[in-house]
Formats: sequence, structure tokens, C-alpha cells
Amino acid sequence: MRIAATSLPLVFGVSLVTPTALAAEKPVPAAQSATDRSSDAECLDQFLKGGEAKATPFIQASSQEEAIKKLNDYQCGKGASVRFATPNYGPCTLNPGAVYLRKEYDYKAAVNKPITTCTTPVTSITHAEEIHYKWYAWWKKAGGTTMSGGRNIAKLEQKNVVKTCKGATNTTFIGSTLGTIVWKNKTYYARSYTKVAQLKCTM
Repeated sequence: MRIAATSLPLVFGVSLVTPTALAAEKPVPAAQSATDRSSDAECLDQFLKGGEAKATPFIQASSQEEAIKKLNDYQCGKGASVRFATPNYGPCTLNPGAVYLRKEYDYKAAVNKPITTCTTPVTSITHAEEIHYKWYAWWKKAGGTTMSGGRNIAKLEQKNVVKTCKGATNTTFIGSTLGTIVWKNKTYYARSYTKVAQLKCTM
């Protein structure tokens, strides 16, 4: 079951979206501070220096802003300061998928299929997925943020992430997904990164 979306600021210091259908279930967060955006960049940098692409658990947070701070602390290795108590985990995990060129598009589109899997049905699952590519010393977002979501489900596999190539130059890509679940009237968040991929695809 698809749900509508509206813009909100989120990870990587860019504008992501969240379902309007969930607006009554959780507060709309304020925009990230410069410090939090810097922490996001540090997280990605640490991940690229030796992080592992793996399924990540969902942790409870009272707002999206608090969730990003918690995720930065728990996912960024020794470079992060643990400012929060042991998190309260939800019944789901987020698998980052992998960025690759899809045969269906004649290998001329970069795609990713992140998956959230739960041990029990939850009220809702939402994905906000982005593909980033290396441009000189910077990471740039390929197109917009792609949303996917459903209600009263135990699994969500996102299949609508498609970024069309403009050429065939070797380019470095990485995918990032922010997942949100609502379970027993509480909201949980997870963030995952794919492995870095070298693809013949110019953005």
C-alpha cells in the first residue's frame, strides 16, 4: 500500500521526505544544525574508511532530529561520543542492499533495493533512499530522494530506486537509506549504507 509524501530536512544535510499519513503519529522535526550535518559527514567518512555494509537495527527516538544524533553516536565508531543510554530497539532490521547497474534498463541505470524485515507486523515502514556518487573530492546526490512505504506489514523491499546514467564513465557510488517504523505507538529509526560500487555510469 503506497502512501503520500512531503518534504522534510534529514540526513546528509539534504531534503528528504516522510509520509504525511504518519504526521499524526510523530512530530515534525526541526532542520538539522550545522553540527549534526557535520556529524553525518563524519559518519559517512568513517564508514568509507572501513565500515561494513550490514543490516542495522531500528532504535526508538522521540523525533527525527534525536534519531539522527543517536544514529551518529551508535554507528560512527570511535569517532563518535556516546551521549545516550542503551537504545530501545524495534522488531525490525534494515538491509542496505547494493548499488548496481540493472539489466532491465540495458545497464544504463544505477539502482538499489534496501529491505526492512520485521519479526512481527508493524503499523508502518518507510524508506527514504538516496544514491550518492563521487565527484572529485565530494559526494553528490544522484537525483532526488526516493520514498517507499507501507502499512501493517512485516517486510518492505524498495524497488523504485532508479537513477538513469548520462554516460559510461567509471564512477564511484554509495547508497544510503533512512528507515522509519511505527510500532506500538512508538517511532523507531535505522540508517544503513551500501558497499561502495564502481560502475560505468555518469550522473
